[in-house]
Amino acid sequence: MGALLKARWAVTDFVYDHLPRARMLQQQLDEAHRTIARLNGGATRAALSTEPVDRRVALFDAISVGVNRGLEMGPLDKPLMTKDQHKVLYVDHASKADLIKKYLTTGTPETVTPDKICDPDIVWDGKRPLADVTDARNLDFCVSSHVIEHVPNVLGWLAQIGTLLRHGSIINMAVPHRDFTFDRMREVTRPSELIQASLDRRTRPNGGQVFDFIANVSFVGQDDAKVRPDLISMAYKHAWAATQDDFYMDAHCSVFTPQSFLECFEVISYTGLINFKLRKIWPATTQGNEFIVSLEFGGFTLGEMAQSFRDGAVG
Repeated sequence: MGALLKARWAVTDFVYDHLPRARMLQQQLDEAHRTIARLNGGATRAALSTEPVDRRVALFDAISVGVNRGLEMGPLDKPLMTKDQHKVLYVDHASKADLIKKYLTTGTPETVTPDKICDPDIVWDGKRPLADVTDARNLDFCVSSHVIEHVPNVLGWLAQIGTLLRHGSIINMAVPHRDFTFDRMREVTRPSELIQASLDRRTRPNGGQVFDFIANVSFVGQDDAKVRPDLISMAYKHAWAATQDDFYMDAHCSVFTPQSFLECFEVISYTGLINFKLRKIWPATTQGNEFIVSLEFGGFTLGEMAQSFRDGAVG
């Protein structure tokens, strides 16, 4: 077990050290963005536009720079918003000292540069309500970049963020596009998976999430076999370790495409577990491996929320 714990970041290092550097051709998004049949009565949603947007334009949409107050989740060493230009509070799962200690052995130029890590204003590990660790309230926005996929309990995370927001505030997120990352062989996250994580009040990735993350790593451009014994063996060992009290395995817990995100949250809307509707979605950015979602928080009926995801307003 000791050797396994020492190697807890080995898989994450392997994945990120081999991130493809080339930007994918925009036309590769066509199939992911085509019109799909809707299960509720056979209705169809119009195909999402594939015109790429500048990610910062989308992530700052509807936010008044220097005026609005808000949060940035998980900025690490690459904050979207700087303190000199924005009224922003940084939120992360550990203190700056602990983050530096963690990433001194796991960071790479493609992932995290330890000496550039931001000092979080709010340290929140998800085990306590977010409102218990800060006095901030009635904020205007929350932004994040490639954070949601690491969250073990997405619905709980969004609900906790909502406790610090006012009605009408904005949640803008950059989300990895499944088809253009090393998650490309994985099945998209289903509503039932998000609901189960919420019911479990999950605060760390469970064995299934860890197993799926490791066993299905597949880099864009490679022709990987569907079943790879070496990865499966490693995935099971880490999945088992994830059940132990002293082990936290960072993993991509959720996997989305633009269409699957809309479909998933249309269903989730009817559960009452969320309190936001879709403002806009940008299915492609100039970065090439992500999409941007903009949500509006608070005060909507279940039907209004579901309708917003069904309509899928393109930014």
